[in-house]
Amino acid sequence: MAAPWRTQGGRRPSARGGRRAPRWGIVAALFRQEVDPAGRFAAHFFGHMHEGTATSTAHGGGHARHALQGASLFGLEEHDGPGGRGVTRLHGFSAGRFELLPGAAQARVRVFPRRMFTSAGGRKIDRDVSAYHIDERGSFAHEVPTARRT
Repeated sequence: MAAPWRTQGGRRPSARGGRRAPRWGIVAALFRQEVDPAGRFAAHFFGHMHEGTATSTAHGGGHARHALQGASLFGLEEHDGPGGRGVTRLHGFSAGRFELLPGAAQARVRVFPRRMFTSAGGRKIDRDVSAYHIDERGSFAHEVPTARRT
């Protein structure tokens, strides 16, 4: 599912969203080739996973694919791990923003990862510094090219 944004001058970053990461062998290879070729989308945002991560992968000097996996905001406290053992699920979310860079054919994708923590005062959601290198804004960012719509 692509979400294109039209902007001044026809520049647009686009993103793809989904519930899960594509990891299904030959189906994943076809998906990457036909639906998600490198450079088509600024990022793939997906969630409802057991933990949050962010990866960028480029092959042979080509465009990078950025995958931003958000933790599950709601769900069971534990899920079945390897061998049927109970594994504690992390709860949280990530918010994101596209920032068009003036005078450049690029946009910045800024992501604000958050995680639920339990303390003596109860539960709270705060910056997730356990899985991300975040800046003073509580976010991390990467730049992506924008496309001109003709």
